[in-house]
Amino acid sequence: MINELANKVPTLLQYVPGTRSVKAWGFLCDQESEDVLDCFKLHLDPTFIDPRPDPPSLEQARQWYRDYLRCIHDHVEETFSNSFPRWQTQNAEFIFSVPTTWKNPSMIAETQRLINEAGFGRDGPDHRATISLTEAEAAAVYASKQRYERDDVILVCDAGGGTTGLVMNRIQSLSRKTEIFSERCCRLSYGVVCMEEYKPDMPKHYGQHVKVDPRDGRKWVEDQISWFVKQGAVVPSAGVMKPFTLKVKPGEEAEPWTTHIVMSTNPQDKLPSNTLQDGSTRLCDVSSILKGKNIDMKMKNRHWYSRGDKYLRLRFDIKVVFGPADLKFVLQTKDQRVLSDGHNSIEVAWEVPREVVEGRGRGGAELYSERM
Repeated sequence: MINELANKVPTLLQYVPGTRSVKAWGFLCDQESEDVLDCFKLHLDPTFIDPRPDPPSLEQARQWYRDYLRCIHDHVEETFSNSFPRWQTQNAEFIFSVPTTWKNPSMIAETQRLINEAGFGRDGPDHRATISLTEAEAAAVYASKQRYERDDVILVCDAGGGTTGLVMNRIQSLSRKTEIFSERCCRLSYGVVCMEEYKPDMPKHYGQHVKVDPRDGRKWVEDQISWFVKQGAVVPSAGVMKPFTLKVKPGEEAEPWTTHIVMSTNPQDKLPSNTLQDGSTRLCDVSSILKGKNIDMKMKNRHWYSRGDKYLRLRFDIKVVFGPADLKFVLQTKDQRVLSDGHNSIEVAWEVPREVVEGRGRGGAELYSERM
């Protein structure tokens, strides 16, 4: 292939026998050799089934992918350092895409980690690496360079070497021949684990564990799922907001609160209502410390005639922004003042893909589904 033209570098990798040292990558690999590694990106998906004998493990695929990306990074870094003065001080963004079939955002978070470990986004203060498109959407961006009219619908089929993806978007506005897609069709259902006020006549509460809150005497059902967006729903690019209410003991408002975000591939009419039912998978844990962020905070049971213990009621919103393959969380007050920029004030701990939800959320504060 050295004497041929190619429009992309083949995803090939060779190690020095018996070591983890890279011997060759891309065009420099001897494709006739039996120790050449290929098609390993597909194995980053734990659900992928390879019919070939002796397929690589997930950890092997991650190592190979990281090493291959490091080879690309080092080549790019050397080339640009020799071509542009003070390259490391320049503003540079490396944009990556992922297969459209990767629907679990925790896989995207893991891939982002591998990209960063390979060196991308770490060579200068203004260097960054992001995953901003699926491969089918990247193809749609390329296709959208053609001439279209407002409200035209673009359907693109991206048939690659290992995956095939479809993407359909409606052109919302036209400006200087640039199309802007302001809405996205949600590929999965996403919800939050919370406590829900018990209603004895509600079928989904039959047989559920009921807890009486001694602070107000009200009955609550634990481990319920409040679905804030369902599969197939059209969501704006600005994201959707979910109201949160927390009860905390006075003096513990500086402690971090934590709640579980779950997802489901089930149809809308077959979504589980609680974590004890099949069909939900824990996606990530979202946590933050709310003290000092101008959150709506009110002391309850503060009067002498109140029967229950005093507690603080905190109200706030979390905006969930749906990217092409990932999720971002933004903390806001009830009047929509932004208290965090991306993940700066919100910690997101992504779960291993396909881990089943078990048990209750961690943290001292309890999340409730209604405002009190």
